[in-house]
Amino acid sequence: MINVLEELNNLKSEKHKNFSENIIKNCHPMLGVPIPKLRELAKQISKLDFLEFLNSNPMKYYEEVVLQGLVIGYAKFEPELKFDYLKNFISQIKDWSQCDTVVSSLKFFNKNLKQTYQFLEPYFNSEKEFEKRFAIISYMDYFFNDEFFKIVLERLTNVNSVHYYVNMAVAWAISVAFVKNFDLTLKYFKNSNINNFTFNKTIQKCVESFRITPEQKQLLKTLKK
Repeated sequence: MINVLEELNNLKSEKHKNFSENIIKNCHPMLGVPIPKLRELAKQISKLDFLEFLNSNPMKYYEEVVLQGLVIGYAKFEPELKFDYLKNFISQIKDWSQCDTVVSSLKFFNKNLKQTYQFLEPYFNSEKEFEKRFAIISYMDYFFNDEFFKIVLERLTNVNSVHYYVNMAVAWAISVAFVKNFDLTLKYFKNSNINNFTFNKTIQKCVESFRITPEQKQLLKTLKK
C-alpha cells in the first residue's frame, strides 16, 4: 500500500492551499492538493488494496476525506459495502466541496437507483446541513429521469431549510430540473414551499443558464418574490 499522506504532501501546492481556503470555509485542515490530482491518486488507490485504505484512513485533512469518497466511487466492489462505507464518509463532510466532488464520482448510483434512493432518504430528512446537501446533490446528479423526476421534484420544492448550503443546493437542483423539463418544473415551482431566498436564487440561476430560452427566463423573472 502506498503512503497516502506522503503522496499528498508531494502533490500539495501552497498557492492552491491559499486559494482553496478562501473559497471553502469550515472544512478540515488543508494540505493544498488540487482536485484533479486527488482523482488521479484515488484511481491509483482503487486498483490496490483499497479496503486497507478505507479502513485506516484517518480523514484528518480535507484531502483525506475527499479521497475516502472518491475511492468508494472508483473501486470495484459490491454496492452494499459501498453504501456502508459511504455512511462513514458522509458523517465526515464539513463543506460543500467535499460533498459535491464526491457525489459526482459515485457512478454506481446509476445502476442501483432504487437502493440509492432508499439510502438517501434519512439524509434528505436530516437537520445536518451537509448530510442534507449530499442527498440533494445526489438527486440532481442521478435522479432526474423518467422514473424519479416527479418524486424528486416534489421533494425539492418542499424543502424549507435555514441552512445556506442546503438552500443553494436546492436552487441549483431545481434550475437543472427546469432545463430537463421546463413546463413540469414550472408547475411544481409556482406551488413550492421553499423560502423566498431559495425561490429567487433558483430564478437567478435559471437566468444565468445558457440552456434556458430568453422567453422562459422572462417568464421566471415575473415570478420573483
